[in-house]
Formats: sequence, structure tokens, C-alpha cells
Amino acid sequence: MKKQYHHSQKASQELESPPKLQYVGIDPGPMNTAYTIIDLSCEIQESAKTTNWEFLKVIKRLNESKITYLCLIEAIDNQGARFAKMRMEYILDTAEFIGFLSSMIEFPLLKVSRRDIYRFLLGKASGKDSLIREQLLLRYGKDKTKGISADQWSSLAIATFGQDQKPWLSSFRQSEGRAIFFQNSPSSSSS
Repeated sequence: MKKQYHHSQKASQELESPPKLQYVGIDPGPMNTAYTIIDLSCEIQESAKTTNWEFLKVIKRLNESKITYLCLIEAIDNQGARFAKMRMEYILDTAEFIGFLSSMIEFPLLKVSRRDIYRFLLGKASGKDSLIREQLLLRYGKDKTKGISADQWSSLAIATFGQDQKPWLSSFRQSEGRAIFFQNSPSSSSS
């Protein structure tokens, strides 16, 4: 027998149905951020590249949503020659934005490295972004990825990585409503 509560019909339905879960893949930069949101069935719900200021508005909207999110953000990672060529200002601005973002996000947040994404999609710790794009096109198809470009491919790869790695994502913990950063994902800590 169904319990009756003294509140609206909609609230009753929300209590009885399992919470929605979606994965947010974030590719941050010093000025712009690409993000992609996918659901449990790997359907792309939203994908865009926005200014960092506009992305903070997206985070505010997600924080106020009734949907449960697991957020994965690409960490700054030393990638040899590519990393050495980056201007220090770019690296510091991106790191500062990641720190600010982590203080705003009210759901679990995990830092993942580009190497983790390469291992996941390509089976090796390095590769080209064009190979990542090829793997994502094979998985999702051209119709579902229409409109995705540039850094959005990276954010889609990050969200897909999170969706497929559910067993270790279930170990997320939150403390006092603030997300916890994990320093290493399982694939990077075991190698």
C-alpha cells in the first residue's frame, strides 16, 4: 500500500521515483570552459563552450536542479613538451578557475587527467585528440554528436569516462555540502 503524505502530488512522485543521475564533463581554460552533460544511458543532454563567467551561471543552475550530478573536471597535468610550451599565466589562470569552481559546485567532483582519458578510450597513456574524437564518433554516432566541436569533444570524453567508470565513482563522499577533490583516479594511481 502506498503511503500518503501531506504535500503536493508532484512531491509524492519525486519521493517514489529514483533520483536522476547525470555526469558533467568539464574541460576548463583560463577564459572559456567546455562542458558536456550525459545521462545514465549516455545520451547527451547538453554541451557547450562558454566563457568562464557564463559557466559559473551553468553551475548555479545545476546546483539548484533536482537532478543528481557527478562532476568530472580535467586536471592540469604535466604532459611533457605540450605542457612546457604553455604559458605559465595560462596554467595559473586555469588552476585558479578550477579552485574557484570547486568551491561553487555542490555535488561530487573528481579531477581526472588527460592520461586517464587516453587510457580509457585508446588503451594507452598518450595519443592525439583526433583519435579521441574518432572513438567518440564510433560510440555515439554523427547524429548524436552534431554541433560538438573543439574542446567539447574533450568534455564529452571526460563525461563518458565518468559514466563508464561507475563502480569507483560510487565511492564519492561529500562533507558538509562541499565536494571533495580526489587527487588521483584509480587508473592513474595503479600505474
